[in-house]
Amino acid sequence: MRIARILLGVFAVALGVVVLLPSDGHTALTLTARAARWAAEATGLPYPQVFAAIEFGANAALFLPLGLLLPLTVGGVRGDRSALPRTPRRTAVLAGFAVLTGFAVSLGIESLQRVIPGRVSDPRDVIANTLGALLGALILSFLLALRSEPDPATPQAAPPTRTPTPTRTPAPTRTPAPAVGQPSNNSDSGRS
Repeated sequence: MRIARILLGVFAVALGVVVLLPSDGHTALTLTARAARWAAEATGLPYPQVFAAIEFGANAALFLPLGLLLPLTVGGVRGDRSALPRTPRRTAVLAGFAVLTGFAVSLGIESLQRVIPGRVSDPRDVIANTLGALLGALILSFLLALRSEPDPATPQAAPPTRTPTPTRTPAPTRTPAPAVGQPSNNSDSGRS
């Protein structure tokens, strides 16, 4: 889908700006610190724990668009609605691709941050980013399941028709065979 590709491009540029700029006076870090300070004062919880939780959530939210948009951009090559993944299996494969891509991109970012002045590389960020991509893919899967229209290009199986159950006629009764050693009533027994 063309819109998804455009949004994914905007996301990639914004992601690069947020995670690869030196941290001196970085707006995202300042906002996270302010939110953590406010939440710590409001709840009475220690600032370091609140900051860690908010930073983890922010890192997860940062990669949520990747999980939402990437499956839509690689779901098909046509630019129309038919390019959406239609089957649950295809959606799961594309969601898995988005999560693995989120992991790889996050790992690359954390590796680059090791050489950027003022930035700190943290393995928890890789976990949070990957979880964010997973959450985005799950949201997309849920939305596609709600939307599930039948694909006009795929022939649909006819609904099963009910055939009336045939009435059973009782089986003919058979007379039991005589027990061993008892004479039978057959006239063809060979006795004269």
